[in-house]
Amino acid sequence: MSTTVIVLIVIGLIFIFVSFALSEKLSEEKEESAGVVKIPKELTQEQKEKIDTLIRDYMDQQVDGKLADIETRLAEIVNQKTLALGDYAVSVNEEIDRNHKEVVFLYDMLSDKQKEIMTTVNMIDEYKKEIALMVQGQPECTDAGCRTRDTGTGTARGTAGNGC
Repeated sequence: MSTTVIVLIVIGLIFIFVSFALSEKLSEEKEESAGVVKIPKELTQEQKEKIDTLIRDYMDQQVDGKLADIETRLAEIVNQKTLALGDYAVSVNEEIDRNHKEVVFLYDMLSDKQKEIMTTVNMIDEYKKEIALMVQGQPECTDAGCRTRDTGTGTARGTAGNGC
């Protein structure tokens, strides 16, 4: 290898190391300018209390914000469930009303049928009484002769006026 090639390789390596060192230095400066707070190794009590206060305040703000979000979401869910329950109650109430009307209709029908049956039974009782009165006034005819049911007096079969 020639000496110029070796010198160029050495110069190239030097530039690589220098660029690496400069990039480290520039990145440190960017971190400082980006607002990154460097914490010294030893803090005073006053600095520690200030940091604790800042952290607590930040955490309180975050917790309050999250609680407000959760309360809003829960309120929405409760409203949705309340509306759904109201709709269900309306449908149940309509079903109860429909069943009530059906039962009243059936009760009225049964009541009408009971009245018809009672009327029919009363008519049958009246007819029975009329038939019983008719039968009492009719003579009873047998092979031995005819007699009336009331008195038990009778005539011979085939005589006039006995109705046999």
